[in-house]
Amino acid sequence: MNSNETPGNPKSDTTNTVVVETSLKQMEAVHHGSQSGEEVDIKTLSSASYVSWRGYAPPNRVTGWVNVVFIIMADLIGTGIVNLPETFNRMGWAVGVVILTAFGLLTAYAGLLLWRLHMTYHDGVTYGNIAKSVSGKALMWLAFVIVYTHFFMKMANYLLAAAKAIQVAFWMKDVCLYYATLATLAFVVPLCQLRTLHQISYAGAFSVLMISITILLLLIQAYTTWDQIGAEGVEYNPLPKESGTKGFLSAFSAMTSLVFAYGGQGMYLETMSEMRNPKDFPKALSIFMSIIIALYLWSSLSLYFRYGDQTYQYVLFNMGDGAIKTVAAVCMFLHVLVSFCLNSQLLTRAIQVRLWPGSVNSEDKTEWLKWLAISGCTISLAWLISNAVPFFSDLEGLISSICVGPTTFGFPALFYLLACRQQGKRVPIHELLACLTMCFIAVFFVLVGTGVDVYQIVENSNTFGKPFTCILGSISK
Repeated sequence: MNSNETPGNPKSDTTNTVVVETSLKQMEAVHHGSQSGEEVDIKTLSSASYVSWRGYAPPNRVTGWVNVVFIIMADLIGTGIVNLPETFNRMGWAVGVVILTAFGLLTAYAGLLLWRLHMTYHDGVTYGNIAKSVSGKALMWLAFVIVYTHFFMKMANYLLAAAKAIQVAFWMKDVCLYYATLATLAFVVPLCQLRTLHQISYAGAFSVLMISITILLLLIQAYTTWDQIGAEGVEYNPLPKESGTKGFLSAFSAMTSLVFAYGGQGMYLETMSEMRNPKDFPKALSIFMSIIIALYLWSSLSLYFRYGDQTYQYVLFNMGDGAIKTVAAVCMFLHVLVSFCLNSQLLTRAIQVRLWPGSVNSEDKTEWLKWLAISGCTISLAWLISNAVPFFSDLEGLISSICVGPTTFGFPALFYLLACRQQGKRVPIHELLACLTMCFIAVFFVLVGTGVDVYQIVENSNTFGKPFTCILGSISK
């Protein structure tokens, strides 16, 4: 929930609210990129035309589209990529390539839909605002719950990823997972005191550099040891290895983990709300999605064909022991810290606006202390979740089923269809089919995927260790 959200305010529809909605002509102009029709006034987007409520302070529009590329890539590239080779092993590499590419294209389209909605509803700087504009409060609250649950669960996942990076870095020692997560807290708490996405965008550039080094070292290690494949007895499978119920559960769980790699839509609207010119968002979208899809395919296929059926859930464990492995793990650790901070900032700001709206953007000691208190509580809860579900790919799958399916595919498509109906706009048949497909994916993931992932978590807890036990790096691979 960003600082402009207004759920629960009885006056938000009357005296304290200024809502600016574009006409049908404006929506079509944004949709088609046409110069005809009335242009959207960018100055209006950064003024009091947002919903105002209880001391609301709009986000400062200072972020350029290049910064946006770094913000999104810092969140998307990382924990998903280190799990992709193992998902290919469970679902088959041929099936994995098709699904990874298809979901990537749908993700890019979902980003475009969110941009159209943001340019149509000027108070649409969060999923909740858009939901209220196109439907009402029931859908608004559903969006709020899922989106901010997503941010929180991703914090737990990133904490787990950072802890596993520590285990990899200290490959010569057996480090308990919960000790590694505690050590991570010493780094994330100070970093999470950054209070705007614009500030974090500069850390995002550093984060992209760190994950790039990690991927490069992973690939160098894979390519330089390629001649060992025969001696290691590596095998490949283009299709799921197992059939029947067990095969379905394993492959479907792998697919939900794969979708996690694209789960960044939850922060698109917030990011647009800080852009100097949100018209430039499609430019950033085309760049970072092209890079991400190509990078995912290249790295996951290279690593899978190096390690095959011996791929670990956290692929850094596949690297041979030595200095390169330690450097790769340290770079991954630094990258994950920034990803954690991105999601923490969005969640902390949302809570701050609800509890102490008058202190938002005050830049004084009081605001800093309140921010510290909120972020400290959410980080502590994320630590509990990361140790309660200590299995990396299973936690990713659970997040994907509950949150990524709706936020990445379901909400953008549903909100767009509702907006077009509200505006009296006809949706082309190919876009209608794409939107309906995305809605089906979201519902299927929530209903079926959640159950499958919970089953996998229970199975792994019986095999590798119960929550909050000392899961060592040597057995948590």
